[in-house]
Amino acid sequence: MNCIVWNFRGTGAKSFPGLIRDLKRRFHVDFLALVETRQEGFSAQRIMDKFGFDNREIVEAVGFSGGIWCLWRNVGSRIRVVQKHNQFIHFHILENRRSWFLTVVYGSPHYAQRRELWSNLKDIGMSMVDPWCIIGDFNAFLFHHEKFGGSANGSRPDRHFLDMVDANSLVDLGFFGLGFTWKRNGVAARLDSALANTRWRSLFPEASVMHLPPLKSDHSPILVRTHDGDWHWSLTTFQDKIKVWNRAVVGNIFRKKERLLKRLQGIHEKLSSGPNLFLSNLQEDLWMEYDNGLTQEEILWMQKSREQWIVNGDRNTRYFHISTMIIQEIMIFWVTSLPSMTEISLPAQD
Repeated sequence: MNCIVWNFRGTGAKSFPGLIRDLKRRFHVDFLALVETRQEGFSAQRIMDKFGFDNREIVEAVGFSGGIWCLWRNVGSRIRVVQKHNQFIHFHILENRRSWFLTVVYGSPHYAQRRELWSNLKDIGMSMVDPWCIIGDFNAFLFHHEKFGGSANGSRPDRHFLDMVDANSLVDLGFFGLGFTWKRNGVAARLDSALANTRWRSLFPEASVMHLPPLKSDHSPILVRTHDGDWHWSLTTFQDKIKVWNRAVVGNIFRKKERLLKRLQGIHEKLSSGPNLFLSNLQEDLWMEYDNGLTQEEILWMQKSREQWIVNGDRNTRYFHISTMIIQEIMIFWVTSLPSMTEISLPAQD
């Protein structure tokens, strides 16, 4: 299972669904959790409808505070909600006859309310005999080296967080990428992480955690993969297949976005060795360019089904994505079925 957990406040941005679809496609995301979403009710449901997942469970935001969205695909796993709280959702997952628990966390920025979170997680841990993983934005860090910058009287390691980790015998799953997951005004900290008990680590010995580029957020998405597999081969194969459909339907927009994502990933890795004003500014410029690409792609989707869009309005969002994806599936089928790429005859464009 590939899981992304991300604190992203800008879920209401027009380009946000396109960004999520790109991440989902690029990293084969099975389970997505967004925290501090700041959206509620019908508005939140409309946004999630555009992501392309089969199931969802949410904790509603209260005004512009909090919110947890969890979405997942039907990929052979059975996922059910065990417990909900305004700071977490606790799931049971049955995957290929393996049973384990996942808790998605959004810790309150207020110290007193976070103590309630630690208490609840301790209670869950007291009766936990199965593999268990906790992922999310804890709004707290464990050790002094997990913070950079700020005043000496600023935020410090949360001892109650550490007590919860010790009480439940949890281990840090580590990470690849930049050491800090949150950055604002010259202060950086590792507020987002993945923890697990030893049973979970034994169940998934190849599991890995990657800090992805923050893009437009001040938090980095956390990518957790339970299986390593031949990741680079699968990604390369997928990209090769999609190029045919991309040239026929989307032109160069998709390729441009892929290049931008790769450059953003490269800058993210460079910044892991130390601050660099030039690279930070370049990161901002590339994100703006990528955001423009998302807008262009959204316009193209609409143009592809312009007649139905005029008739049905917003109700047709699901239609024009599905109709174009059918073309994609046909293209991929051709690529895998024919012996030579040169034998593919692409349909003429209107």
